[in-house]
Amino acid sequence: MSVIPILMYHSLSEQAAPGFRKFTLKPEIFAAHLAFLQAQGYTTLTVARLAEIRLMHQEHLLPRKPVVLTFDDAFEDFYLSAWPLLQEYNATASLFVATGYLDGVSQWLEALHEGRRAIIRRAQLREIAEAGIDCGSHTHTHVHMDTVDEKKGRQELVISKALLEQILGRPVTTFAYPYGHHDRRARQWVVEAGFSAACAVKNALSHTEDDLHALARITITDQTDVATLAEFLSGQRVNLAAPGEALLTKGWRQFRRVCKKFIPAYA
Repeated sequence: MSVIPILMYHSLSEQAAPGFRKFTLKPEIFAAHLAFLQAQGYTTLTVARLAEIRLMHQEHLLPRKPVVLTFDDAFEDFYLSAWPLLQEYNATASLFVATGYLDGVSQWLEALHEGRRAIIRRAQLREIAEAGIDCGSHTHTHVHMDTVDEKKGRQELVISKALLEQILGRPVTTFAYPYGHHDRRARQWVVEAGFSAACAVKNALSHTEDDLHALARITITDQTDVATLAEFLSGQRVNLAAPGEALLTKGWRQFRRVCKKFIPAYA
């Protein structure tokens, strides 16, 4: 079994509202992350490439020290800040797009006072995809996939996948659950929609026996300096991804489902 750390970034920015600051990283810190990974001999993969290797049962094609960089939400700062740095360090990444907000702003973040953060544009998306960035789905309207009904959940997947494929002119095979929220129903919808891999969160180290449709990722926050990143990669702060769900995860899902009955916009 090979360990394959999958890191989850969101926004590269100097500014953020207090409620969203945790999910922003200064570009210079991301540059330091890339310099560290390069110096330590890590090779970056996309989620699409990882899935391809695993589905072919050709784990020998994995680099000696693999790492997967993922960015959720597709903020425009990926194009403006992350992508130039990835090019500088000869690295790659997967970007997950909530297609309903392309060319617009992050309306789903209004409650965190970040509803005006710019989202990547279609032309920018085509440009980075042509350069090798794996552009995957993050639903159409950034919904909680474990609390929506079946019709809505399937619709979110079908619309986002079709729209991305129309924009990019190529198959879209990867997906990331917004907020990491998923259950057995959502996982099945993702499989049936034709995605070969899907990212959850779990804050654990992924590996070659990890569920391809609920891959473990490690959340990178504004507090993740190079020393913390090194501890993540070495397993000092996180464990290997275990099969199944933690009891706390199940409890949190049930709590949100109950809340949704009384506050429809909650989850």
